[in-house]
Amino acid sequence: MYHERHRSAFALIVKFRCYTPHRITKTVMLEPVLRLRYMRSAMHTWTHYVLDVVQSSDDIKTLSDWAHTAGVSYTSLRELCYVIGVPPSDALSFARALRAYIGHVRHGVPLSALLDIRDRRSLVAFTDRTGLTETFCNINRLDIDAFLRAQQVIPQKHDALIHVRQSLAQLD
Repeated sequence: MYHERHRSAFALIVKFRCYTPHRITKTVMLEPVLRLRYMRSAMHTWTHYVLDVVQSSDDIKTLSDWAHTAGVSYTSLRELCYVIGVPPSDALSFARALRAYIGHVRHGVPLSALLDIRDRRSLVAFTDRTGLTETFCNINRLDIDAFLRAQQVIPQKHDALIHVRQSLAQLD
């Protein structure tokens, strides 16, 4: 069973006892505390999960692997993707392509080494589908905006791209 990474917006009521030698002095109840840092939109949470794939040392090939990496259940991940309006398989393809693009430009590693794809036909189909063309990937500098414009998995006007762009800008 997977544990949700993000807790609810409210802290739990915690009951503990203060012990002194030979007797209990009191029982204290802590009131629920609103933790604003955990209150996120679905889009923010989805972007965080995409960045988990981008920062992974291994290529995440399946939704189950992605859910495990993100620390959520498979069903929660799928539902989150549907809530924001991106099919889960497209979201995973986008995240894998972004990871491959960043690794290729930063470290000079070929795309075929960054993607766990075993045959040329599947590799070509994936790169065509995601916009990772050979000419685009031969650029020597990292240009996230160019990647987000060139990718063909998520529609260009989708809010998800805005959130990913903002989150990646904060990481650099």
